[in-house]
Amino acid sequence: MMGMRRRWSDVGGRRFTLWWYRLVVVTFFAAASAAMASLLAAASELGARLYVGAGLVLMMAVLVRAARCATVELRDDEIVIRGLRTRRVRWSQVRDVGVTRGSSAPLIRWRVPYLELDDGSTVRADEIRSLREGTVVDEVVEEVRRRLSL
Repeated sequence: MMGMRRRWSDVGGRRFTLWWYRLVVVTFFAAASAAMASLLAAASELGARLYVGAGLVLMMAVLVRAARCATVELRDDEIVIRGLRTRRVRWSQVRDVGVTRGSSAPLIRWRVPYLELDDGSTVRADEIRSLREGTVVDEVVEEVRRRLSL
């Protein structure tokens, strides 16, 4: 089946999703899309309709991306971190994994998993977050460490 994309069920892996975060992000962009749609319906001039229509299309595109965010997939050949932007890291590039402070409001001490790469850079999964220990953040780190030790 050359050229066909493999489905998740065909890939030996594990998926971690932070559902509450995904729900918050999707709800925000759905509400913003609804507001843009009502503005589009109320706009009477062509220029305003085009401007608001373009904003609505952009908002709907972000909504579709948000519906897949807050997920870390550990596949056989790579780690896929899905936020509003998808990042792919090959297992051969990962040197270490751990927990660090996430990028958020300065007073909230979110814990997020990070990957240290062989070139010295780090990749954080900022959408997988928690304030406590013993959560999905720690599950991701444990599973990545387990796979690195194989």
